[in-house]
Amino acid sequence: MTIRWEWCFCTPVESVHVPFARAQAEDGITGKQRNIAMTLVASTIGNAKGDAALSLDAVTPFGYSDSMPRRARVAPGGVVFHALNRAVARLPLFQKDGDYEAFERVLLEAQDLFPIRILGYCLMPNHWHFLLWPKVDGELTAFLRWLTHTHTMRWHTHYHTSGTGHLYQGRFKAFPVEEDDHYFTVLRYVERNALRANLVERAEDWRWGSLWRRQF
Repeated sequence: MTIRWEWCFCTPVESVHVPFARAQAEDGITGKQRNIAMTLVASTIGNAKGDAALSLDAVTPFGYSDSMPRRARVAPGGVVFHALNRAVARLPLFQKDGDYEAFERVLLEAQDLFPIRILGYCLMPNHWHFLLWPKVDGELTAFLRWLTHTHTMRWHTHYHTSGTGHLYQGRFKAFPVEEDDHYFTVLRYVERNALRANLVERAEDWRWGSLWRRQF
């Protein structure tokens, strides 16, 4: 499968620097506006009203809280987010290479419809992570909502399980990345997921992620 490089930075991590002061200036966001945006962003933004809440581990990395109540689903443009979701009951999302390839095809379609900037990603057997930089308000929610909904429909069609229930455990979660140092920490966390899970001996050997693609 040929990946369009424009939706993923393909340079070494050291050159994927996102100076937030400059990004705010380019996007017309003042420091006060950005602080307000960070206050408004909840840990459960995403899908349609009435979806079940996503439940991850009791303690999540980087101090994210799993017990935050639902708030208005606000995802402002010009802010980098770490987004993630997993399969219901931790069942596998991806059982074979073809499943990963099918998801990446859906990913390309989603990026065509909602041209969000993808800074990094990693697909794992029962969950996925993205580092996303939306240009406008609401772009992140629209992108991830379409991605998960379309992937769910095609997954059920492929496995002849339509009508049997949910594929994802619930709405996606998205967390703002507030500083440059935090950005690099989160990017390393996302791209080293397969290594921590002992799926590969080197993080860059995991085919289903941005670190592997940056080698080419």
